Amino acid sequence: MDETLGHRKIQINNEVFFAEILSDIRSGKTVKINVIGNSMLPFLRYGDQVLLEAVDLDNIQPGDIVLARYKKQYILHRIRRIKGDTVFLIGDNNLQLIEEVSKSELLAKVLQGFRGQKQLHLYSRKSIVKSTLYYYLRPLRRVVSKIIR
Repeated sequence: MDETLGHRKIQINNEVFFAEILSDIRSGKTVKINVIGNSMLPFLRYGDQVLLEAVDLDNIQPGDIVLARYKKQYILHRIRRIKGDTVFLIGDNNLQLIEEVSKSELLAKVLQGFRGQKQLHLYSRKSIVKSTLYYYLRPLRRVVSKIIR
C-alpha cells in the first residue's frame, strides 16, 4: 500500500485492463493510464501518464501518439506514416522496428501527457519537430548506442 496516497497497487491481466479502459473510451470518457516501458523515450518515459481519448480515424495524422493492437499486444507509439488503411507506427526510442497496423487496430489517441504534476506538450510544434528529428537521427543513434555499450 502506498501510505502517502492511500492507494493500493494491484496488477491485473492486460486483456482485462484494456477491455475496461476501451469500454470507458468508447462511451465518450477520457482515461489516464501509466506509461510502461521505454519505447517512447525521450518524449514519454516509464511512470509518465497519458490521457487517452477515442480515436477519430478520419482525423489521424503523422505525429499523433496512439494506443494500438499489434500482434496480440497493446502498444503506445507514434504514427509515422499513413498509406490508405495502413498506419505505420514507431516508438520514438526504437531504432529499427516500424509496426504496420490497419486503422481498425488503432484503439485510442493520446490527448495529453503528464510527468508528475507537469503537463507534457506532446503536440506542440517544437515537440513534433524534435520527434521528427529524433526519428531521422536513428542511424546515428544506432552507432552511438553501439559505442557506449
